[in-house]
Amino acid sequence: MWVNDATATIYAEFLDIEPDEYRRAAYCGAKHACKGFTETVITELKHRGSNVRVTMMHLPALNTPQFTRFECEARRKRGRR
Repeated sequence: MWVNDATATIYAEFLDIEPDEYRRAAYCGAKHACKGFTETVITELKHRGSNVRVTMMHLPALNTPQFTRFECEARRKRGRR
């Protein structure tokens, strides 16, 4: 079993995102690369007639401390508490 797991959060509307936050966009690129890799492996296995099954799960957003932490950070950046 192989599991890829990562997270990054920007808690703001598009026009409110600071330019330095875009440096973290590599996370989105890496996540899409994992999807492309997974789809390629599935295609190759099917082509070979393999019985191996591959699944990529996208977990739902959950109310975790991650969101509270970044909400507080966003308020701090806007000068609110």
